[in-house]
Amino acid sequence: MENREARVKQARLKLGQVLRSIVEDPSISDNKKIAVIIHISALTCAIIAVQPIPFADIFILTPIQVVMVSALNMIIGNPIGKKINSKEIIAYLLGVLGWGLLAQQVILGLYKSFLPFMGGVTTVPLVYAATVGLGYAAVALLEARHQDQEISKEELKRIKNDYEEKAHEDSRKRDWSFRALKTEMEGWKEKAEELERFKTEIAQLRGEKLKIEKEVARCIKSSSSEYSDWEVEELLTDLDDRDGKISQLTKENTNLHEQLKIPMKSFNENSLKTEVCLRKRFQVCYPSMHYSNQVLKRIGMLDERQLYSLERQFQFAENDRSKLAIRCEIKGTNVIEVGFSNACRAYMKLQGSIIEVVRVGKKNTQKMDLRWIKANYGE
Repeated sequence: MENREARVKQARLKLGQVLRSIVEDPSISDNKKIAVIIHISALTCAIIAVQPIPFADIFILTPIQVVMVSALNMIIGNPIGKKINSKEIIAYLLGVLGWGLLAQQVILGLYKSFLPFMGGVTTVPLVYAATVGLGYAAVALLEARHQDQEISKEELKRIKNDYEEKAHEDSRKRDWSFRALKTEMEGWKEKAEELERFKTEIAQLRGEKLKIEKEVARCIKSSSSEYSDWEVEELLTDLDDRDGKISQLTKENTNLHEQLKIPMKSFNENSLKTEVCLRKRFQVCYPSMHYSNQVLKRIGMLDERQLYSLERQFQFAENDRSKLAIRCEIKGTNVIEVGFSNACRAYMKLQGSIIEVVRVGKKNTQKMDLRWIKANYGE
């Protein structure tokens, strides 16, 4: 019994990890995140329902539903000046909706106690549908509190019943065997781990790049004391440009050219690895998007916060262009400027379902970026 309960608790921890990954993934729209979080949470409850632990569901499903509400609240956002307690939300909802949910869990416990071979097959869909209904009722309550509004108990019951009924209808097409449920959960877990691998890899590459930039800056300052810290930073903005300022400096300064041979080789290798890492993710997450190697190099120079903000704009471009943070259309071109992360800009050309990212830059590269865009995309 203890081993079985430990497995269930482990499933709850894994669910928390998967849900956090979904919340933190900028490539998924908020509406889809909500639907996926509720679905995965309901699947986890269904998997627990298959476990032969009589009556344990009453005590284990509720903490899992708390994890679900916590993830939903991260997406919807806390009300201004207030803090949402997920346990209180669940307690309130169970008070409003509770008897039906509690009764289903008790019935499930009785099935397991007296008809253990039938319990999972006959009652798991009940648990799944009940959790779906509870999830969408929680969304309605969280959204109302976020907007400092009230929602009636009757409305919460209606929402819960509507979504539960729809989940029941959809459940007729589903394989409720333990193997099928576990396989689907493993698939979601793998997606979460894939995002974590990407974040880890890109962070490591970013760290390596910063070390290389420091070495390049050291070489520049040691070769000539006339450059201030700000001027060196300006030189580093086009470190990847073969015709950039640093390339011109190395042509004029033989000693600097020799000093930068190894750092620049490392920089180019780092840029290539970063391009491969970004391309792999973007091809999966943003299939309608087109970009050059140069654009990927620029994206690879963004920090974590900036990259997340840029991906949010990519997601809007892919799924809902009305949410794009369009600053303006570049005069004399069909390219738009999209703002992200305060001082950063992405320049896009939208043609039907195709999204071409032609340039990515910051405030200090704007003049250079605009000249390049007008030269290459002028009408």
